[in-house]
Amino acid sequence: MGDCALRRSGGGVKYSKNIAIGSGDFIGAAVVGLWASEKPNYNGNSNSCAAERVCGHHTQMVWGNSVRLRCARVQCDSVLWFITCNYDPPGNCVGHRPY
Repeated sequence: MGDCALRRSGGGVKYSKNIAIGSGDFIGAAVVGLWASEKPNYNGNSNSCAAERVCGHHTQMVWGNSVRLRCARVQCDSVLWFITCNYDPPGNCVGHRPY
């Protein structure tokens, strides 16, 4: 079991990531659904999230230049799961559109 303490990657990291924590049957498909549910919050015309809404997990998932993906799931304690996915090359680049 991991301690699931959220830590930033060290300097020089060349990928971006999505992170989620949940309980029970918190598996990859559930996390992808969670991140994909942000799609309505993304405004393609302005290339931004709706006011006070989150959409960065969705835009990273669909980022056209990110062609390599690595995900891991770690059990934190008897209840919680930590899931992270790393994207390479990184997405969510300021001033660029996801696709």
